[in-house]
Amino acid sequence: MYNTSSMSTATGLNLSARETPQSVSVLTKQRMLDQDLKNVTSAVDNITGISVRQSDSDRFSFTSRGMRIKNILRDGVATYYDTRFNYGDNLLDTILFDRIEVVRGAAGLMVGPGQPSAVINLIRKRPTRDFRGEVMMAVGSWDKWRTGLDLSGPLNAAGTVRGRFITAYQRNNAFIDREQHERYPFYGIVEIDLTANTLLTIGADYQFNHTRQGMFGGLPIFFSDGSKTDYKRHTSYAPDWAFSKVRSFSMFTSLQHQFANNWSMKGTFTYDNNTLDQKVLWATGYPNPNNNQGMYPGSMTLIDGSRRQTSFDLQLNGDYGLFSRTHHASFGINYQKQHFQNDYYSALCMLKKTCKSLGDFRQSNWNYPQPSWSKSRTYGSKGYIEQTAGYAVTQLSLMDPVTLILGGRLTSWKTRGDDFNQPKNGSYSDQFVPYGGLIYDIAPDISIYGSYTQIFDPESRVDRNGQLLKPVSGENFELGIKGIAMDNSVDYSLALFEIRQNNFTQLDSNAPPRPDGSRVYYAIDGVKTRGFEVEVSGQLTDDWKIYAGYTQFRGTDRDGKRINREIPNRLFKLFTTYTLPGAMSNLTIGGGVNWQGSTWQLLDGPVKKQVKVEQASFAVVNLMGRYQFTPALSLTVNLNNLFDKTYYTQFGDYKQYYYGAPRNIEATLNYQF
Repeated sequence: MYNTSSMSTATGLNLSARETPQSVSVLTKQRMLDQDLKNVTSAVDNITGISVRQSDSDRFSFTSRGMRIKNILRDGVATYYDTRFNYGDNLLDTILFDRIEVVRGAAGLMVGPGQPSAVINLIRKRPTRDFRGEVMMAVGSWDKWRTGLDLSGPLNAAGTVRGRFITAYQRNNAFIDREQHERYPFYGIVEIDLTANTLLTIGADYQFNHTRQGMFGGLPIFFSDGSKTDYKRHTSYAPDWAFSKVRSFSMFTSLQHQFANNWSMKGTFTYDNNTLDQKVLWATGYPNPNNNQGMYPGSMTLIDGSRRQTSFDLQLNGDYGLFSRTHHASFGINYQKQHFQNDYYSALCMLKKTCKSLGDFRQSNWNYPQPSWSKSRTYGSKGYIEQTAGYAVTQLSLMDPVTLILGGRLTSWKTRGDDFNQPKNGSYSDQFVPYGGLIYDIAPDISIYGSYTQIFDPESRVDRNGQLLKPVSGENFELGIKGIAMDNSVDYSLALFEIRQNNFTQLDSNAPPRPDGSRVYYAIDGVKTRGFEVEVSGQLTDDWKIYAGYTQFRGTDRDGKRINREIPNRLFKLFTTYTLPGAMSNLTIGGGVNWQGSTWQLLDGPVKKQVKVEQASFAVVNLMGRYQFTPALSLTVNLNNLFDKTYYTQFGDYKQYYYGAPRNIEATLNYQF
């Protein structure tokens, strides 16, 4: 299936997509298998309204409705997502997850501080009551090979103890010269029925990601004479000593009890520990158009980073009667604290300003010698972010066709730290965020809705003086229509939205990067974003599945000028599969397209100021085919970027660009038992 029956990411109430008064999407396990989406980044890139920006080999950022996504959840537990440091949030292997839920717009009721962009909720796989297993093997372009194992079932004769174990191993080169990747995830979970009404869950997952000779940053846009560069897609200036090692560990436990009066309580504790080790070279400058000379190290650093997070959530859900009608409610409290420390050790030649130029990095035998490193910490960032909150929400059945959802969240938020020798402190107490939504069933299978919530988002970004920007505040409005068709097999929706914000952050495009390579920003008031989204997902017939979504929006400042022009404001995503009839029923064919509108920025070049750099609109077409040898054994082949389209995943940051992947192919053999 390409849709799901219910989700709770938006409100904490277990509602269908039609009952939720916001734009929601789900990426199911089946679609991840059909499209060969094996990590979170590739999966999210195929969800309506979300744009993925890849800055280099390992750093990604996600945006929705023109704003960055700052929260990635796992089973509803949020992790603040700082894109300056890749702690593996976007590299997680999708073999661990049953589905990915997305709520677009403001989601402060359940998540707390955040932008009115979207939240991404990764739903882990759970143990099954019957024994089942799955093994897979895959090979693909750039010497890619992969194996995976998924085992699930009862651990005792009564079936009151159930477990699941998942692991995979993947190794591949890249389309970029010399770059190599390796990752292996592990996941284990046990469910124990302490009584008929009490469930104890204990689990943990771990993933190791290793990149060798990966780029840190992109290729320069300008030659020294002001003309535009046009490097081949495989070009890299990563030296042979560059690497990145990311270790992600998460441990969780929950206790859930079902009371006799149709109420339930669930307590969840989660501990996350992520580490980051890197040696990187970031290049800057304008190369000579004749010999490609003229690039120098902008930074060469050894990075030792860590992030630890502890979360606790207690939730009470149930039904109650009022005025002869049944209503639903959810109450909760949660606490979250994240400690982080990122230590940078510079190359000695950077401190002495004696580093040599890169030379012509296009040459096949190019390398840059590894420098001597400072033995003491040169600079870095450390501190913590702490949040305490309580929330309440109710779904009121006003009359048979009308449902009202009311809720609110009271949050206290604090951060303390030092960010590259600048204090980074902020504290906000008793910040209340209201939430309201009204759903009217105009027919048994069609509803119209409206929703409203406020925005409170403390900023982690700084201006060119290193000062922390003020929190973003504002309002989020949404109107829409949702429906179901084909005997509940297809969901469809249309949403209109408007977002109003003050203290909205804008990229300071021409300011130099900070010591860690991150950008600086400034704040503006009176920002307004208006747009619409359309989505259809599900099973049109027994043999035909489809997912399609289109998003269009325009964000403007108080003078009506477009903001965030580097983010695409038109996105179309389509994927469909069809199982052939009759004697060919073992064969499934499919394909899709991801299209985005044009983007542009004004950058200061080496010769002229305010040069317009632009990426035209483009489409990437993908195909798939699957042959089902037996009910248990199948072979799936995915051909990505069918027409070998050249495009950029990032164009403009640091006056550089980064290419998207060329045409590639992968074959996956899957056996279920």
